[in-house]
Amino acid sequence: MKFEQTIIRLFAFLVLLSAVPERIFSAKPIKYRVISLQVGSQKQADEYAPWAERCLQICRKLHHVNADIVALQGVDSLQLSDIIQGLPEYTVVTTKPVNGVIHSSVHPILYNSKRLRVLDRGSFSVDALTTEHSNIVADSTDVSWVYWGMFQDIKNGISMLAANTAMATEKDASRLKNWANAIKTQLSKMTNKTPVLLTVSMLQDDSHPFYPIILSRFFQLEDSRKTADKVKGPMCTYNQWGQQEEPGLVTDYLFASPSFHVSRFTVSESRVGERYYSSHHALIAEMKLDSSSF
Repeated sequence: MKFEQTIIRLFAFLVLLSAVPERIFSAKPIKYRVISLQVGSQKQADEYAPWAERCLQICRKLHHVNADIVALQGVDSLQLSDIIQGLPEYTVVTTKPVNGVIHSSVHPILYNSKRLRVLDRGSFSVDALTTEHSNIVADSTDVSWVYWGMFQDIKNGISMLAANTAMATEKDASRLKNWANAIKTQLSKMTNKTPVLLTVSMLQDDSHPFYPIILSRFFQLEDSRKTADKVKGPMCTYNQWGQQEEPGLVTDYLFASPSFHVSRFTVSESRVGERYYSSHHALIAEMKLDSSSF
């Protein structure tokens, strides 16, 4: 009799166990690797290295890092086409032009489609969303375009949002505040409290007025370089094609929601031997997403 009761209880437990959502058992942190790299337009870099040579080294670098998400800044359409051909394991997040306008220099996001799927994607022009200074036409290096993608982990079903942009030095504080408001408003509409990764390439260090805005309660993001358990590589990110002496400027950043725990942050030199393939070093972040925190 006791044996039969034990069997019945065990069967009932197994039935209950099968009804428990799989996500409960996948609550352990999910590992991700992210890389951010300023490519630089072909015209700017030709005097340092031909694009064919630079493209080869960039593709080798990205292939070797094998990141889940790749954020590129300052890429023209022809360069992006070449990079995509050299990285068949990655898919580019298609960007939607705003008002039918496509800039020659973009900040695309690539992702490993074997690990992640795209739920939604797009781009928005910050200048188009702000009314103040609307008479000022920002060029493609300004924070006038933000590219984003909502991703879902294929295995775990966890979602996150990655956004990528670049900004020039901006002395107009009111305009920066308008940009910040526009970016925050747009991302808030998309995320619904989803964890956020924001990669930014600036032409200024953390004295840039936009930096404290991102770290404030307003954005609720953290500088991955400062929160990482381990930080490796050069102090600077802007190498000026090898002409920048240490310590140079830190002009490239990866910001993340607190639910991302960054175990290692690496500034990886963008060169092979003495030849540089970018005027900025690459950022590589090893991180874990604590799915139980949201």
